[in-house]
Amino acid sequence: CLGMQTLFESSDEGEFCEGLGVVPGKVIKFDDSKMSVPHIGWNGRIVHQESSVLKHVTSEEDAYFVHSFYAPIIDENKEWVLTSTTYSGQRFISSIQRGAVVATQFHPEKSGTMGLNVLKGFLEAVENG
Repeated sequence: CLGMQTLFESSDEGEFCEGLGVVPGKVIKFDDSKMSVPHIGWNGRIVHQESSVLKHVTSEEDAYFVHSFYAPIIDENKEWVLTSTTYSGQRFISSIQRGAVVATQFHPEKSGTMGLNVLKGFLEAVENG
C-alpha cells in the first residue's frame, strides 16, 4: 500500500511527505472521529476500468486492507482509478492502473486466493507485454 501512496503528489503521513507526483492527488488520514482507524480487514472493490490484472478476480472476492491513510478520488486522478473501496462511508482509491503502472492499497499477499489471482493477472500482463 505504501508503494501506491508513494506515486501520489504528497502525503500527510508523519510530517508532510512529498510523493513522486506520478498520480495527481494527496494521501490523507481517515477521520478517526468518524471511524475506527486504522482500517483493518476485508472489503470489496468497485471496478472502474477493465484490466488484465483483475481478469482472474470475481466481484464477490474481498481484499485485505491495513491502513490509516487513503487517496481520495478527484477529477484529476479519475483516469488512474482501477478500483475503489468504501470504508465506514469513506470512498477511496483501492488500486490504480494507467498503462503499465499498477499499484494497490490493499495487500495482495494477505488477500488469500483473491490476492494470488491479482498477482497472477499482473504477471500474465507483464509476460504478454
